[in-house]
Amino acid sequence: MDDCRCVSCSACGGSGGIWVDFKGRYLGNSRCEDLDEFETCEECGGRGISEVCESCQEEANDDDEVA
Repeated sequence: MDDCRCVSCSACGGSGGIWVDFKGRYLGNSRCEDLDEFETCEECGGRGISEVCESCQEEANDDDEVA
């Protein structure tokens, strides 16, 4: 996977989750207080990647063929 050129999700910064305050307002990938909650990023579905590169896609396809 040395050729990986996947693009990290800009909404969560590649973490796969975002912080929201107790009112449900988006806080990004940092939290402000104890009442904030970590939720799965809707933009990337929790993967942390917004665009999968060709190298990783081929690797995933190879894994699917073996299984």
